[in-house]
Amino acid sequence: APTSAPTVITPPPAVIANPDNCQKLNPTVLDWIAAWNKKDIQAYFSAYSEHFVPALNLTKLQWETLRKNRVGKKGGLQAVLKDIHTLRCSSDQAEVTFTQQYDSDDYRDVVEKTLSMEFTAGQWKILREVVTKGRSF
Repeated sequence: APTSAPTVITPPPAVIANPDNCQKLNPTVLDWIAAWNKKDIQAYFSAYSEHFVPALNLTKLQWETLRKNRVGKKGGLQAVLKDIHTLRCSSDQAEVTFTQQYDSDDYRDVVEKTLSMEFTAGQWKILREVVTKGRSF
């Protein structure tokens, strides 16, 4: 009886961190928060991936409406990020954590957040934004 050649299974290539991509993480996060502080809703939304999944089971449209109201509200606002840390970074996936201090004319809070991000078309984009400590909405 003929014998068949053994099947060779090639493992997928290891995902190796790309230092150039990883070095773009913090500037990307700072650009996102700067857009929020400037109330530049287009730049703010452009920081999010087309695959972004909002928290609390909101639809993307519900989330966008909520964010437009919050980012574009009248009066001053300031969001400051502290203790920005990269939890992990590969060539196309990353997680960044930080403390966010938010102040506006009528609301103030401090939360800890984690952003799950993807590197696509030469840019980091936010896939998920999770409050890990503090008020979510």
